[in-house]
Amino acid sequence: MHRRFFVGGRWFAVISLNASYLEIASDAMLRYLLEHELIQGEMYEELARMNVRHLSPELKGAYHEAARLEAIRRTRISEEEVRSEEEIIRELSLKEPLVPTGFAASSIYLHLLRNYEALRHFGWESRDDMEREWERLSHEFASWIEFSVHSFGVFVSELKRLVRSAGEFSVEFV
Repeated sequence: MHRRFFVGGRWFAVISLNASYLEIASDAMLRYLLEHELIQGEMYEELARMNVRHLSPELKGAYHEAARLEAIRRTRISEEEVRSEEEIIRELSLKEPLVPTGFAASSIYLHLLRNYEALRHFGWESRDDMEREWERLSHEFASWIEFSVHSFGVFVSELKRLVRSAGEFSVEFV
């Protein structure tokens, strides 16, 4: 996940990765993944500058594919390693729970907020009118954090209850 967060008057660009992925992936795969995320972030930033707010699933897929191909070109990763990298992601998605994006973003925001002084130097002040406009939108996002944290707690509690009610087959999951 690649997002920008506005905390304490500064912007922070964050790419979050699964810890298991970091242990398994080769250096070439990590370079490729980071390049892909950065390219895709640039594409979405350009769309935002053109005031495009919503993309269809087809257009999102097209941007993802264009970023993927450019990342392959820039990093010179082999097709075999790309296939292996995609397989790692598939395997991890089956073994480890996926956290909904809104909940993950809330967690990152809270981490930045709680550790602001130590992380402050990684952020930057708004550089243009567009980033200043996004500041307003980020305040709206921040107002939903408490609700998001509460909702995630309810979600996990209910998920555990449902899994436990499934019997002996759910023990490993919980």
